[in-house]
Amino acid sequence: MPIIKIQVGGELGQLSQSMRRLMNEMFQVSLPVVNMSDGWLPAVNICETPDALFVQADIAGVEAESLSLVLEGRLLRMSGQRRPLLPDGEKRFHLMEIGQGRFERLIRLPVMVDPEGTEARYEDGILTVHMPKAASVNAIKIQVD
Repeated sequence: MPIIKIQVGGELGQLSQSMRRLMNEMFQVSLPVVNMSDGWLPAVNICETPDALFVQADIAGVEAESLSLVLEGRLLRMSGQRRPLLPDGEKRFHLMEIGQGRFERLIRLPVMVDPEGTEARYEDGILTVHMPKAASVNAIKIQVD
């Protein structure tokens, strides 16, 4: 039985973009941005405390050397690769829920963070990224001449 790879895009991708735009406009909610073109997507938690933002990703089986984290403004890009879990050769899956191969996940952060204080830890299959919130910019009154 051949394995059929399904790519999400086209009308479904446009629907996702429309829903994200609608949520942003109606509720001032910023949904995470994801790349669903190839590979798999790890499950992610985003948690905010009064002074920091935490992003956790469930990436068990991914070697730390393959991980890449890039922080640009309010966008966090996580990528890496999970090697095939079973030996090569003929096999027939009856159920396949554990993704393998490359992943890339883009997350729009709900607040600005301080890139200098950002730290990442990978332990027991969970990647935890700790990002201190950026110091707030004080509002100033501007005199109009």
